[in-house]
Amino acid sequence: RDADGRYGFDIDIAAAGRHAVIAAVPASAIDKDTGQPVGTAFVLKTPATGSSTTTDVFVSPLTTLVADIAAGQGVTPAEAETSVQQQLGLAASPLANFVAATDSQAAKLAKTVNTVIIEVTKLADAAGVAADAKAALVASVTTADLSTLAALVNASNAGSATTVAAQVTSS
Repeated sequence: RDADGRYGFDIDIAAAGRHAVIAAVPASAIDKDTGQPVGTAFVLKTPATGSSTTTDVFVSPLTTLVADIAAGQGVTPAEAETSVQQQLGLAASPLANFVAATDSQAAKLAKTVNTVIIEVTKLADAAGVAADAKAALVASVTTADLSTLAALVNASNAGSATTVAAQVTSS
């Protein structure tokens, strides 16, 4: 792992793209935007690409939406990708590395989704919700109404993604 959270996997090239990538984020992980620990463990994921030519994947809150919609609605990852992109009004794929592309719109949306994931996880943990039910709850809350989420984020005039996330989650 490097300072930016990048990992490498040593796998046979023929197996590339066959499996989802899951990132179990510990409570002690440091949020690059705030410099503070995230405070609760949560999971981010990206769906399997299905392509052995895909050797570089990006895991983020937006890729997590794609994976959760594909699994929850029984659609292909490609169909879920298109759905998320359209509902959020993204210019680029939600599976794209918005950090490297310096895509501020995607970054604001990702930070907001990440905040929702963390807050719902905290509530579920405090209520003693079982792991499977907690994962289903987080997926349900984050994927329920992406168009409204995008409208709230885009309407925000806050300067930072963290402030946007706080405004949207308190709405």
